[in-house]
Amino acid sequence: GEDVKRFMVIVGQTFGQLDQALVGMRPSDEKVVNLTFPSDFEEGSEWAGKMMECSLRLESLSRVEIPEADDAFAQTYGHSTIDSLKELIRSQLRANREQIVDEIVTERLFAELLKASRVEVPDNMWESVYQARLEEIEEEQERRGSTFEALAAAQNLSVEELRERIRAEAEEQVKRALLVRDVAKQENIELTEDDIAFQVRRFAA
Repeated sequence: GEDVKRFMVIVGQTFGQLDQALVGMRPSDEKVVNLTFPSDFEEGSEWAGKMMECSLRLESLSRVEIPEADDAFAQTYGHSTIDSLKELIRSQLRANREQIVDEIVTERLFAELLKASRVEVPDNMWESVYQARLEEIEEEQERRGSTFEALAAAQNLSVEELRERIRAEAEEQVKRALLVRDVAKQENIELTEDDIAFQVRRFAA
């Protein structure tokens, strides 16, 4: 009737007492130790917060091998030298950082513009965006073997509250798209229906 569990432990990512107990152990070594499991111990919730005498057996020991950052490593990624691979990574990191900054600036700009503007949105326009978004979310949940109700519960919302949130987001998305159109008109920038649809989709994403 022993309670035996086997699980992978990453030293430094479990809890202090267990890490200490594992130090110096080799594969097949066994030892008996008293362990107080933290209240958020995940591997077996019935152990959480309890102090128990535990028999530890180390089945196997592994370590992560990090490859040498040399030209041979770069060639596996289609680059002749490590320097050219590093430069690509740097430029991608810079681009990501710039995109994040752009998004923050865009968010603030839209917030200010919407405050200062009066954007008239026909109900049927944002209602159709809301219905489309609702269907997308329901289909996505179905693909995952889940439901809209489960998604609402995971966010501590009722189904109606989640619908209200999606409805409000739809109205915001349409307002933003119309704002883009109005600014474009004022600045004499040609915008097609596809451009406006793209804006709505981008904000929805």
